Amino acid sequence: METSNLRKIANDIIKDLNNLENRATTIDKISHGYTATQRSVVIKHLRNIEERIDNQHKDKLLNLLAVIHRDGGHYTEEHGIEKSTQDATLIISNQICVD
Repeated sequence: METSNLRKIANDIIKDLNNLENRATTIDKISHGYTATQRSVVIKHLRNIEERIDNQHKDKLLNLLAVIHRDGGHYTEEHGIEKSTQDATLIISNQICVD
């Protein structure tokens, strides 16, 4: 199998993934009609995409927590995301009740 064909398949799958409505179609493409080598290449690309998405969401969450805590991220770094999120929820709810 030529590398260019594998890249084309992976790129097609990535394009489908970017449109979340096509996720079921994407998964179907991966599981049917491709060789094991093609599937492994595509799955590797999908994992890279998921990791990038997870990192983007985590970065957004950390930035939001830093704004809520007004500390540039130090509170979250010290106490962890779970505690920081719980405390941020209290901060926001207290602000809403006061206003």
